[in-house]
Amino acid sequence: MTRSQSKQTISSTTPNVPKFKRTADTSQANSSKTELDTAAKRDAELLAEERIRYDPDVLMMAYPWDEAAKDVSVKSADLVTKALESFLPSSAADEVLALPSELDEPAFRERLTSLANEFKPWLLPLGDDAADKLYKEKPIYSYFRDVVLFVMECLKKLHTGNDVPEHYRLLLPNSTGSDSKGKDSTQGFKVDQVLVLRPWSDDIGQGVKEWRYANILAVAEAKVPDNVPAVKKKGAPPGFNLSSSVGVPLPTKLRAAQGQMLCYSRQMYEGQPNRIFLWGLTFCGSLARVYCSGPDCVLSSADLDLRTPNGRRLFVEWLVFMSMGEDEQRGFNPAVQFVNSKVHGKYWKIDVPVLTDEGYDSGCDDAVASYYSRGPTVVAGSSFGRNTRGFPATRDVDRIDKPNVFVKTAWQHAERGPNPTRLSELDCLKLIKKEFGNGEDGIHVPILVAGG
Repeated sequence: MTRSQSKQTISSTTPNVPKFKRTADTSQANSSKTELDTAAKRDAELLAEERIRYDPDVLMMAYPWDEAAKDVSVKSADLVTKALESFLPSSAADEVLALPSELDEPAFRERLTSLANEFKPWLLPLGDDAADKLYKEKPIYSYFRDVVLFVMECLKKLHTGNDVPEHYRLLLPNSTGSDSKGKDSTQGFKVDQVLVLRPWSDDIGQGVKEWRYANILAVAEAKVPDNVPAVKKKGAPPGFNLSSSVGVPLPTKLRAAQGQMLCYSRQMYEGQPNRIFLWGLTFCGSLARVYCSGPDCVLSSADLDLRTPNGRRLFVEWLVFMSMGEDEQRGFNPAVQFVNSKVHGKYWKIDVPVLTDEGYDSGCDDAVASYYSRGPTVVAGSSFGRNTRGFPATRDVDRIDKPNVFVKTAWQHAERGPNPTRLSELDCLKLIKKEFGNGEDGIHVPILVAGG
């Protein structure tokens, strides 16, 4: 490695990725942006009905894989949950909840108190005097923001200094408390809320004022529950008992939130060339759901009732694990890394298994070679499917602006385990070459120089 190559910072979730030229869709060239947005939203709502599947274990996918990291993360989540509960009335009359000693400093307590006073209406059992809070969608954006900020403040307080692992990330929401549009958005839609991935050293403040699809973890969409009647005046109507009536949301509003979440999340695939699967959130009043979107379906958690200790604990755990977890758990491909180099600028480093006619190249370290690209010319553009990308690339980073090979990403075979050198497309091409050879039967199979 040369000295110039060593002066770089690698991060698969670094924001403000290099711009790349997108492949135009000529079939829609004459369609207006409004028509395209309407079609995208309609398609997403249809997909929400067909592709979302309940999975009780979806939250477990966020748990750290390494046992030592899991232990640290679980302990951190436990302390943050206790801190949150210390600002809420206990369900047990004889139970006194105190702020954990690790977080109990006067100035810090004041900051947490300020945030808790803002989001309490979202997390407490509601009586008639707070009924008006459920009749509007917009307050949910701010409640969500303040809960996330509370969790991030606690986490950063617990983990400071030079020994913080490099993969830790802050999850910061939009600070405005209103729906917003990504700076790199190709659609006209505004998103209710987002979780932006930021370096651990950043200030938390009130969140972020601007964001891009290129650097967010998840989209969050909120709705008022179906079974809350439309009331223009403050207070609940006579005989309307909020505590018993506001329960499981009916499909209409939930499906609408799911459709919007899928519609807006699609741009994360487009803006993040290294994204394999997506996380998402919906809120119907105080009921939250967590989603994980893959190539063929969306796995949905059960309702997390944020007005209950268990619902809040599960929600805090997910935030903590996403913040402290590895990039793979967040949905990123570890073989495709963003590089910000002082010498070569911004580009992507792609590690691929190397094949020859005989098989994997044993002369390469771990049968993997690195390719360098300014970015894909073929980008992912759908909510489902393989979402492969194509990168004009080169093996020599000094010649990055003169690519001489095209690297295409590929999906791993679902039944062959996580080994990155066992990709189904490569095996299929090898089988074709073995069965038919080159030229004898008029079938020509290209020599594989890069795969994955």
